Amino acid sequence: MMNFKRKDDSIRSIQRRSSRGNARSARVLAWIRYAVPPVLALVAVVLAAQSVWAAPVLHEAPEGSEWVMADWMFLSFIIFAGASFVAFLFALKIGLLSNIEDAKYYILEIDEPDYYTPDWAKEGDVL
Repeated sequence: MMNFKRKDDSIRSIQRRSSRGNARSARVLAWIRYAVPPVLALVAVVLAAQSVWAAPVLHEAPEGSEWVMADWMFLSFIIFAGASFVAFLFALKIGLLSNIEDAKYYILEIDEPDYYTPDWAKEGDVL
């Protein structure tokens, strides 16, 4: 606890020292001198307590939140699977998936240089 007698004496001494100036400024200075440190100490204690008490609270999840991640993942899967199924049905309906066997022969008939086979494999002398 603060010693109120000492506080009153200090206020009077500040007022006496600033007798040349404004008495109101002396009261403000006395208030700053004696009221601000306890407020700062209270703020420091609250912040320290908050940092100590917040750690366990932050690790606890609200009830039912264990499914939050699974919910949006499942919803995304359903959306993309549904869209791809609709695209598959559309391709099937317009005939893009008919006669797929003949499509591979067309690709084999394209004459283009072989960029992928190395020169040593083309020569025929393998080890």
